[in-house]
Amino acid sequence: MPVSDAMGKMIMEGANSIQLEQQADEEGVRSLRQSGLQKVRMGITSLEEINRVTKD
Repeated sequence: MPVSDAMGKMIMEGANSIQLEQQADEEGVRSLRQSGLQKVRMGITSLEEINRVTKD
């Protein structure tokens, strides 16, 4: 995941995973699962494979 200035500051200040996830979402960074689901739609991989390697 790219680390923006805002994200770096949050990390240094001890932000929790929920706060970091919210910041990443605001910055338009897709999660591994979101990226995988896009690949399912493109026919590159299967939903079973995405479910195997990611968990929400």
